[in-house]
Amino acid sequence: ASFPKRFRERTPTAKFHPNKVPIELLVLGVLRVLGRAAIFNSLEETTYISGETHRKYFLAFITWGSTILYKEFVFYPKTQADIQVNLDEMCRGGMPGCVGSTDATHIAMEQCSARLANAHTGKLVSFIC
Repeated sequence: ASFPKRFRERTPTAKFHPNKVPIELLVLGVLRVLGRAAIFNSLEETTYISGETHRKYFLAFITWGSTILYKEFVFYPKTQADIQVNLDEMCRGGMPGCVGSTDATHIAMEQCSARLANAHTGKLVSFIC
């Protein structure tokens, strides 16, 4: 997926360089919010880009990611070869028999032995065996 033009353009909101807002800092801000639940004002302290700019960029980025990127990169394996790639990766991670994982716990684990289901079911991540 190509990065939308509005995400590549720089907007005049940085405190010390009013005509340049590094896109890299905005993307890293999105990742910080997602990964560490950072608040936008804390991003302002480390990037010198206003919390409001980070907030607006975050909302636009999440909308883009949940529509455009999701359709391109999130899918069930379609072929036996796809399934095997997933099985191999999960086996290397110590989860033999799993073909994928999600961040939800409401996924049914069908055809999974009780031993594997017990070992791979948690409060934050479920594995598809």
